[in-house]
Amino acid sequence: VAGYFLFVIAYFIVCITLVPIHLFAVAPIFTWILVFFTWRYVSYDYYFEFKSGALELGTVRGGAKGRKRKLKKTVTVKEATQIVRYSGDISTLGKLDRLFDFSGSKASENRVALVYEKEGERFAVIFECTSKCANLLAAFNPKAAALKGGKFHG
Repeated sequence: VAGYFLFVIAYFIVCITLVPIHLFAVAPIFTWILVFFTWRYVSYDYYFEFKSGALELGTVRGGAKGRKRKLKKTVTVKEATQIVRYSGDISTLGKLDRLFDFSGSKASENRVALVYEKEGERFAVIFECTSKCANLLAAFNPKAAALKGGKFHG
Protein backbone atom coordinates (compact mmCIF):
# COMPACT_ATOMS: atom_id res chain seq x y z
CA VAL A 1 0.00 0.00 0.00
CA ALA A 2 2.84 2.35 0.83
CA GLY A 3 4.28 1.68 -2.64
CA TYR A 4 1.09 2.98 -4.24
CA PHE A 5 1.26 6.22 -2.27
CA LEU A 6 4.97 6.69 -2.90
CA PHE A 7 4.51 6.12 -6.64
CA VAL A 8 1.73 8.70 -6.86
CA ILE A 9 3.62 11.27 -4.78
CA ALA A 10 6.84 10.80 -6.77
CA TYR A 11 4.98 11.02 -10.06
CA PHE A 12 3.24 14.26 -9.14
CA ILE A 13 6.49 15.77 -7.88
CA VAL A 14 8.09 14.98 -11.24
CA CYS A 15 5.06 16.42 -13.07
CA ILE A 16 5.10 19.63 -11.06
CA THR A 17 8.84 20.20 -11.35
CA LEU A 18 9.09 19.43 -15.08
CA VAL A 19 5.72 21.07 -15.94
CA PRO A 20 5.18 19.57 -19.45
CA ILE A 21 1.55 18.68 -19.96
CA HIS A 22 2.33 15.34 -21.61
CA LEU A 23 3.44 13.90 -18.25
CA PHE A 24 -0.11 14.41 -16.95
CA ALA A 25 -1.49 12.75 -20.08
CA VAL A 26 0.31 9.46 -19.38
CA ALA A 27 -0.77 9.31 -15.74
CA PRO A 28 -3.72 6.99 -16.48
CA ILE A 29 -1.45 4.61 -18.39
CA PHE A 30 1.10 4.50 -15.55
CA THR A 31 -1.70 3.94 -13.05
CA TRP A 32 -3.07 1.05 -15.10
CA ILE A 33 0.41 -0.52 -15.36
CA LEU A 34 0.94 -0.17 -11.61
CA VAL A 35 -2.40 -1.77 -10.75
CA PHE A 36 -2.11 -4.51 -13.38
CA PHE A 37 1.26 -5.75 -12.12
CA THR A 38 0.62 -5.38 -8.38
CA TRP A 39 -3.05 -6.16 -7.73
CA ARG A 40 -2.47 -9.89 -7.33
CA TYR A 41 -0.11 -9.23 -4.42
CA VAL A 42 -2.58 -7.12 -2.47
CA SER A 43 -5.87 -8.70 -3.56
CA TYR A 44 -6.67 -11.64 -1.32
CA ASP A 45 -9.54 -13.07 0.65
CA TYR A 46 -9.93 -15.61 3.44
CA TYR A 47 -11.71 -18.94 3.23
CA PHE A 48 -12.56 -21.79 5.55
CA GLU A 49 -13.62 -25.36 4.95
CA PHE A 50 -14.99 -27.84 7.43
CA LYS A 51 -13.72 -31.36 6.67
CA SER A 52 -14.24 -34.37 8.93
CA GLY A 53 -14.14 -32.39 12.16
CA ALA A 54 -11.22 -30.21 11.10
CA LEU A 55 -11.42 -26.56 10.17
CA GLU A 56 -9.08 -25.56 7.35
CA LEU A 57 -8.36 -21.84 7.04
CA GLY A 58 -6.42 -20.11 4.33
CA THR A 59 -6.19 -17.31 1.81
CA VAL A 60 -7.30 -16.96 -1.78
CA ARG A 61 -5.13 -14.72 -3.95
CA GLY A 62 -5.74 -13.51 -7.45
CA GLY A 63 -3.07 -14.28 -9.99
CA ALA A 64 -2.40 -14.14 -13.69
CA LYS A 65 -3.58 -17.75 -14.05
CA GLY A 66 -6.65 -17.39 -11.84
CA ARG A 67 -7.30 -17.55 -8.13
CA LYS A 68 -5.01 -19.67 -5.96
CA ARG A 69 -5.86 -21.10 -2.57
CA LYS A 70 -3.20 -21.40 0.08
CA LEU A 71 -3.88 -23.35 3.27
CA LYS A 72 -2.59 -21.47 6.32
CA LYS A 73 -3.93 -23.36 9.34
CA THR A 74 -5.78 -26.58 10.13
CA VAL A 75 -7.53 -26.91 13.48
CA THR A 76 -9.20 -30.00 14.88
CA VAL A 77 -12.45 -28.73 16.37
CA LYS A 78 -12.70 -31.53 18.92
CA GLU A 79 -9.42 -30.41 20.56
CA ALA A 80 -10.53 -26.78 21.04
CA THR A 81 -10.64 -25.62 24.66
CA GLN A 82 -12.91 -22.63 23.98
CA ILE A 83 -15.23 -21.69 21.11
CA VAL A 84 -17.07 -18.37 21.45
CA ARG A 85 -18.35 -15.40 19.48
CA TYR A 86 -15.55 -12.88 19.29
CA SER A 87 -16.40 -9.25 20.03
CA GLY A 88 -12.93 -7.83 19.44
CA ASP A 89 -11.81 -7.93 23.09
CA ILE A 90 -8.82 -10.25 23.21
CA SER A 91 -8.83 -10.36 27.02
CA THR A 92 -11.98 -12.53 26.90
CA LEU A 93 -9.88 -15.33 25.40
CA GLY A 94 -7.31 -15.38 28.19
CA LYS A 95 -3.55 -15.45 27.79
CA LEU A 96 -2.55 -16.37 24.24
CA ASP A 97 0.83 -17.15 22.74
CA ARG A 98 -0.34 -16.59 19.18
CA LEU A 99 -3.39 -15.23 17.40
CA PHE A 100 -4.43 -16.10 13.84
CA ASP A 101 -7.01 -13.69 12.45
CA PHE A 102 -8.78 -14.94 9.32
CA SER A 103 -11.70 -12.52 9.50
CA GLY A 104 -12.30 -10.23 6.58
CA SER A 105 -13.66 -7.40 8.72
CA LYS A 106 -12.84 -6.32 12.26
CA ALA A 107 -16.39 -4.97 12.68
CA SER A 108 -18.20 -8.16 11.64
CA GLU A 109 -20.72 -9.65 14.05
CA ASN A 110 -20.06 -13.13 12.62
CA ARG A 111 -16.57 -13.56 14.08
CA VAL A 112 -15.89 -16.66 16.13
CA ALA A 113 -12.79 -17.42 18.20
CA LEU A 114 -11.57 -20.97 18.50
CA VAL A 115 -8.92 -21.41 21.23
CA TYR A 116 -6.74 -24.51 21.46
CA GLU A 117 -3.51 -25.69 23.00
CA LYS A 118 -0.72 -27.48 21.20
CA GLU A 119 2.72 -28.43 22.53
CA GLY A 120 2.32 -26.23 25.62
CA GLU A 121 1.36 -23.11 23.69
CA ARG A 122 -2.08 -21.52 23.59
CA PHE A 123 -3.38 -20.31 20.21
CA ALA A 124 -6.57 -18.68 18.96
CA VAL A 125 -8.04 -18.70 15.48
CA ILE A 126 -10.57 -16.02 14.60
CA PHE A 127 -12.73 -16.35 11.51
CA GLU A 128 -16.11 -15.28 10.17
CA CYS A 129 -18.62 -18.04 10.76
CA THR A 130 -21.91 -18.98 9.11
CA SER A 131 -24.95 -20.57 10.77
CA LYS A 132 -24.17 -23.93 9.17
CA CYS A 133 -20.57 -23.82 10.39
CA ALA A 134 -21.72 -22.86 13.91
CA ASN A 135 -23.96 -25.94 14.01
CA LEU A 136 -21.06 -28.13 12.84
CA LEU A 137 -18.78 -26.66 15.51
CA ALA A 138 -21.41 -27.44 18.16
CA ALA A 139 -21.80 -30.98 16.85
CA PHE A 140 -18.06 -31.70 17.10
CA ASN A 141 -17.31 -29.86 20.35
CA PRO A 142 -19.69 -29.39 23.30
CA LYS A 143 -17.91 -26.14 24.23
CA ALA A 144 -19.52 -24.56 21.15
CA ALA A 145 -23.08 -25.38 22.27
CA ALA A 146 -23.84 -21.66 22.71
CA LEU A 147 -23.26 -21.14 18.97
CA LYS A 148 -25.81 -23.77 17.91
CA GLY A 149 -28.83 -22.19 16.31
CA GLY A 150 -27.22 -18.74 16.51
CA LYS A 151 -27.96 -16.15 13.86
CA PHE A 152 -25.02 -15.46 11.62
CA HIS A 153 -25.47 -13.20 8.64
CA GLY A 154 -24.12 -14.35 5.31
